[in-house]
Amino acid sequence: MKRKIYAIFFTLLNVSEAVFAVNRNRGPSFGDISQNLFGAEMGVHDFIQAVCIISGAALILGAFIQFMKYRRNPIATKLSTVILNLFIGLILIGLAFVPFQL
Repeated sequence: MKRKIYAIFFTLLNVSEAVFAVNRNRGPSFGDISQNLFGAEMGVHDFIQAVCIISGAALILGAFIQFMKYRRNPIATKLSTVILNLFIGLILIGLAFVPFQL
C-alpha cells in the first residue's frame, strides 16, 4: 500500500515539474505554461488509458477463472458475479478508447 502511495506521489511530482518547466532565459509566459500543462494532461490521459486496459483485462481474466470455478461447483460461485465482472471489464476496455478532448 505504501508503494502505491509513493508511486502516486512521485508521479504527481513529475507532472508538476513538467507544468512549470520553462526556458530560464526569459520569464515564463502564459503560453509556455499552458503548453506544458497540455502536455502533462496528455500524459495523464495515457496513464488513465493504460490503467483502464490493464484493469479491464484483469477483470475479464478474473471472470474467466470464476466461470471455471462455477463450472466445477455452481453453488460456490454465482453466475451473476461472473457476468458482472465480464461486463465491467468490457466497459473498462471500451472506456480506454474514448477520445481525449479539451
